[in-house]
Amino acid sequence: MAFLQLMIILIAWRYSPIIKKKADIIYQEKFNITLFSKENCTKLLYATIFVFSGKYSIRSSRPVPGLFEGHFPLAGYIFLSFGFYILLRLILNTYKKTDQYYGTIAAALYLFIVVLQYFLGWLIFLCVFAFICFLRFGNTNDDNYY
Repeated sequence: MAFLQLMIILIAWRYSPIIKKKADIIYQEKFNITLFSKENCTKLLYATIFVFSGKYSIRSSRPVPGLFEGHFPLAGYIFLSFGFYILLRLILNTYKKTDQYYGTIAAALYLFIVVLQYFLGWLIFLCVFAFICFLRFGNTNDDNYY
C-alpha cells in the first residue's frame, strides 16, 4: 500500500506543474485571475491541514471522566468544520470570479488536491519536508570565487 501511495505522489509531483501552468494560462486569458496563486494555495494548504488534523483528532478522542461517558470528539469536529469552511470559501470565491463551467473545473481541481493530501496524509508531509531539506542544503548563489 505504501508503494502505491508513493507512486501516486511521484506521478502527482511529476504532472502537477504541467496542469498548474496550463490552468493558470487559461484562467489568466479568460478571467484575468490566477487559479493557483500564493493566496489560493495557502488557503488550500490550511484547509487540508485542518481537515487532516480534525480526522486524527476525532479518531484519537478519549472519554472524559466525570463529564461524558463516551468519547468527546468536539475539537476534531471543530477542526473539520473550519477546514471545510476555508475550502468552501475558496471554491465560492473562484465561482464568483469565473463562470459556472470554469468554476466547476477549478472546484474539481481544488477538491482533488485536498482529497489527495487527505488520503496520503503523513507521506506527503514527509516528502515535502524532505524536499525542503534538500533545497536547504542545495547550491546557493553565495559562492563568489573572485
